[in-house]
Amino acid sequence: MGLFDKRKSRLKVRKVGRIPLSNLNRLTIASATRTDQVFEHLRLDAISIHASQLIRCVFKDVHAKCVNLGGGFSQSTYTDCIFDDCDFVFGAIGNARLTRCRFNRCRLFHIFGTKLEMLDCSFADTRIEEAVFHGKSRATVHGDVKRERNEFTGNDFSTADLVDVGFRGGIDLTKQVLPAGRDYVYVADTRQAAALAQQLAELDPKSAGAKRARSIQRLAEFHHSRGQMQMLLRLSGFDALAEQLRRGLG
Repeated sequence: MGLFDKRKSRLKVRKVGRIPLSNLNRLTIASATRTDQVFEHLRLDAISIHASQLIRCVFKDVHAKCVNLGGGFSQSTYTDCIFDDCDFVFGAIGNARLTRCRFNRCRLFHIFGTKLEMLDCSFADTRIEEAVFHGKSRATVHGDVKRERNEFTGNDFSTADLVDVGFRGGIDLTKQVLPAGRDYVYVADTRQAAALAQQLAELDPKSAGAKRARSIQRLAEFHHSRGQMQMLLRLSGFDALAEQLRRGLG
């Protein structure tokens, strides 16, 4: 449930030292427009896309260990692109805007979307793991992103598998389609959720459920303090706590 807590890194260092860029198997697109291009059956060390526009491009069975969809100061845009059976580990997703893009049966890891915009995208049967989507745009260096808000609306996560995924900075979850399985609990008011979680933790202070409830309380308080009014919890293995939260939150 907590964001990235107690998780081990998947990266392992095999050699100490620098690897020449010429030795990396990578896809690079810089300051270009690509339309109706197909990338398929690729096994890459890296994907690096800078200040480019991709229109109706297709990524099919593409695996990459380090992906950046929006390098540089200028925003890269993806319109009506399709990602089928892709496996992406993101280094920094970057300054990117995805519009009506479809992710089908993909696996997406380590998304830190401080400059990511997504409109009307779908994630059918896609696993998203260790991700934070941000409504408030955040510049990391001088001269970076000028906008204050990241547009994030109309996205369909209904059949996605969300593992350790958070929404921050005022993303309106009522404008997304969220998964609704028994593991998920939708929170419409983070302040109310914090108060309820505190009450549940006090019912049986030494139980595993109480420990998780206190974690929910802290998370809800953090989100509320940062302007995030709703959140989505995943409580796999805590069915009783999930049901108590659902009843208490209405």
